[in-house]
Amino acid sequence: MVFASVVVCQVEKLICMPISFAVFAFLFMACAMEVVLLKMTTSDPVFGRPPDDGDEAGDDESEEQIYYENLGNNYEHWARRRMRFHQRHQQQLQQEESQRQQLLV
Repeated sequence: MVFASVVVCQVEKLICMPISFAVFAFLFMACAMEVVLLKMTTSDPVFGRPPDDGDEAGDDESEEQIYYENLGNNYEHWARRRMRFHQRHQQQLQQEESQRQQLLV
């Protein structure tokens, strides 16, 4: 939700600026590739490796799964921290606005 509003704001900024279509297309392509790479590295692989015969195959797969779970947890952790920061910032702005209103009255 926060990401969508940031993207919309950035697109509006780009549309208002005198910028060539080629630069806008390049920026769009770069953002799309970043999203694809993020999805590829944080989600389960679509085409997994075939299971090997042996004891080490299970260990490798479990380590890989733990790695991807940790990536997902890190992303969620930073997303929650960013959301809390923005909420605190909004509260501070609201408090400052209410203080200004009280001073004017």
